[in-house]
Amino acid sequence: MLRGTQAVVGPILLVLASVLTVAAQDSAVAKEFDPAFRIDIDAGRYKFDVYSWREKSEELEAGAVTVGAGVRFRLKPVLKTFFDALDTDKQHVFVGRVGYEYRRASEGELRSHTQSLMFDGTFRWGLPQKILMSDMNRFELRRIDGGRSFRYWNRLRLERPLRPFKWRVAPFVAAEAYWDGRYRIWNKFAYTGGVELSIIRRRSSLDLYYRRERCISCPDQHTDVAGVTLNVFLRLRK
Repeated sequence: MLRGTQAVVGPILLVLASVLTVAAQDSAVAKEFDPAFRIDIDAGRYKFDVYSWREKSEELEAGAVTVGAGVRFRLKPVLKTFFDALDTDKQHVFVGRVGYEYRRASEGELRSHTQSLMFDGTFRWGLPQKILMSDMNRFELRRIDGGRSFRYWNRLRLERPLRPFKWRVAPFVAAEAYWDGRYRIWNKFAYTGGVELSIIRRRSSLDLYYRRERCISCPDQHTDVAGVTLNVFLRLRK
């Protein structure tokens, strides 16, 4: 098992290190560190979430703070490979979600406020070698500084659970594309690679990742992001 783990994790870490080294030498690319915190409450067929994170603003040359919450509906779990995953969404072929987000950014005396009503649908497939593929489609009704707009967001993600030295980890890669109704174009693309680590008696996990963003309508068109997300998973007793 250890050799198999090294064969998978080693190339991923090597690629991430190479990308980070090249990115650090590119002065034209904006640099970001994005911490995040998320709480998931599992109530069986339904699941509730609240979260907050820092991210790059699309309206200003500054960071933005986002807070949000949502409720999800899941079909019967069938993906047995992920029955022991902390995030029980990974056991379900389809997960629907309705959520709300508020985002605030500031740059000097400038302010930007965004409110979003979101409708998600995520499909999952179990592939050979215990690989899980997830395809999320999100439709957003947004109000940005008083103006109304629509955005579509698609994210494709691949991950695989591993157990080196009895640790539960899941390396992952993801690609994202955004269509913004304000410009009527695909204006933002992102590519992510990282690893999810199970910590604190299997009640939480830590996501460590590198993300490269290209946004042709943003003040900073190219951004390198180093991110860390603390996820806390709670389960209501039946």
